[in-house]
Amino acid sequence: MLVTTEDGSLTMRHAGHGECFHSDFGAELEAQSLYVGASGLRDRLAEGGSVRVLDVGLGLGLNALATIEAWLGTPTAGDLVVTSLEIDEELVRGLASSDAPWTQAWTAERKMLARSIGSEIVHSNGSTARWLTFLGDAAASNARWRAEAPREGYDFVWQDAFSPANNPTLWSAAWFATLRTHAAPGAVLMTYSVAGAVRAALAASGWTWTKIPTPAPRKRNWLRAETAPC
Repeated sequence: MLVTTEDGSLTMRHAGHGECFHSDFGAELEAQSLYVGASGLRDRLAEGGSVRVLDVGLGLGLNALATIEAWLGTPTAGDLVVTSLEIDEELVRGLASSDAPWTQAWTAERKMLARSIGSEIVHSNGSTARWLTFLGDAAASNARWRAEAPREGYDFVWQDAFSPANNPTLWSAAWFATLRTHAAPGAVLMTYSVAGAVRAALAASGWTWTKIPTPAPRKRNWLRAETAPC
């Protein structure tokens, strides 16, 4: 079911468990303020080196698209790799077609960018972005994304799976340990959840976390985590 969030942007309610893909105070606000803004991504892009982002829970594609749009809007950006993990193939097809219900208010430019999923995108400065998508159970020991993770590790992780109540595996210490294994030194993980169990799982698997304030009136904090020294 299509849902209009408080900032006017659209999200969807999952037909199975009833949870929305984004916060009701603003789907676009969350993507831009939490994942792109509070992470330090723009500053890192401005440095001009290569940047690798792991997008846990592609969903409707907003976080990945906000990431690529930030890259396109940074004149000095170097190469970018965005790796999106998703279990629902229908969502990927809807995004790639750019005519899914949640895309109806998107600009023509964003729709064109959505159709580039799985392809290479060229920046005006000649740098390139690759948007990779891996379907299936991300936590499986034989998940293909793990075998094809960059040797240098991911610089940023967007942890945006459905809530711990509906998707406990992707909020466990074992999952965060897997992310830690594939994280670059000094990697940053951003997530909307500040649940005590999530904070404990992060700490137990080698991440240090900090609560950060949100611009939303009814949610006080998000979470920013970084790789702790081994």
